[in-house]
Amino acid sequence: MKVCFPNLGTGSEAHCKRRSFHKRRRPKKEVVLPYGWKDLLRQENREGGFFHPDHSGRLLFHSGAAGSFRVKKVMNEDLPRGGNFSRSFYMGAVKTLVMKPGDFFAEIPESPGFRKPFLFLLTSGFILAALRTPFVPGGSIPMALIILINGLAMPVVSAVIGYGIIFVAMKRKLSWPRMLALYAYASGITYLISWLPLATWIGEPWKWILIGIGLVRGFGLSRGQAVGVVAGSILVIILLYSFLSSIFGLFRA
Repeated sequence: MKVCFPNLGTGSEAHCKRRSFHKRRRPKKEVVLPYGWKDLLRQENREGGFFHPDHSGRLLFHSGAAGSFRVKKVMNEDLPRGGNFSRSFYMGAVKTLVMKPGDFFAEIPESPGFRKPFLFLLTSGFILAALRTPFVPGGSIPMALIILINGLAMPVVSAVIGYGIIFVAMKRKLSWPRMLALYAYASGITYLISWLPLATWIGEPWKWILIGIGLVRGFGLSRGQAVGVVAGSILVIILLYSFLSSIFGLFRA
């Protein structure tokens, strides 16, 4: 592989010769390039470091003072950002969840907090309740509230079940706020079509597919493990519904 860095101020033609990057000693640690990482490239003349690809296709950042670091992840600048929930964040999240769900889930921070995922889910829940109520026989404000409460509660229940399956079956303890955010975003995006008649047959599979993608891209599970968690969650939810239906039937009797 032949690479040149004419603009990085190296002052040596050796940087333009053929290199075998795979023979390099492995970097000491991995780092994540922050949002706006391209600005770092403009500072390399002053800081005396440079980026180049290694044999695995990733980037290596070399600096005489700091040593060598492998870039673990470059944060996608096209994803919705901002510290506060806003209409632009909501619209950007909807667009990214539809077009690039894997990238969206991969970039959920380790401690995302509850505010933004909850407000995203709440906004989608309001839309679902407002648009679905007219299709329900005898639709009214109490029915809209039931739809909204159900829309807010089910992602939490599903997240608890999924978290429990991963903890018990795989002996892994994941970040609970991040897990809840995954289920909130995956459920919220599907609410935008779930109000349509018979759209549940599309929305539910879509939701579980998104959850599976999030488990793989966001938590590092294998595809087989993600399928197992999704299948186990669906089975537990079906059994839970059957149990609750039996209890309600006994009370009515």
